[in-house]
Amino acid sequence: MSYFKDVDTYVVIAKSSELLDRGEYEKAIQSINDAHAISPPMEGLESSAPMMLAKAYRGLGDIDRALIEIKKAYDLDRKTRSEKYFGFAVFILEEFIYLLEIKGNHDDEELFLLRRELSEINAALEINKNKSIISKFKNFLFSNK
Repeated sequence: MSYFKDVDTYVVIAKSSELLDRGEYEKAIQSINDAHAISPPMEGLESSAPMMLAKAYRGLGDIDRALIEIKKAYDLDRKTRSEKYFGFAVFILEEFIYLLEIKGNHDDEELFLLRRELSEINAALEINKNKSIISKFKNFLFSNK
């Protein structure tokens, strides 16, 4: 198996993220796959492993495999998406759009729909930010001078 066998899955995901940041894509792929084999991801973040795999494959220049993984992440995210994880959905959509643009021969309709979805989520995030008590308090303090 792996040297990560007895380590908490989420520690492995964090380690995988560090490996991605350092450009160690093959090691990141191995650790992500190992972590996924140990236990399923936390509820609401099921799309994290394929998202990270997509970034690793993109780093290796395998855009076709990256697109397969980002599509998995996108499909999982759509099934489990909640307002709590909209920020993560933004990362997935941005990566998906970027990979389609790199690939070149994409479906313009699909790209349009992904961009629209991204805009809608960003708008929802902005609305939620404005609804928070802290944001309302800041607005009150700075608008009543």
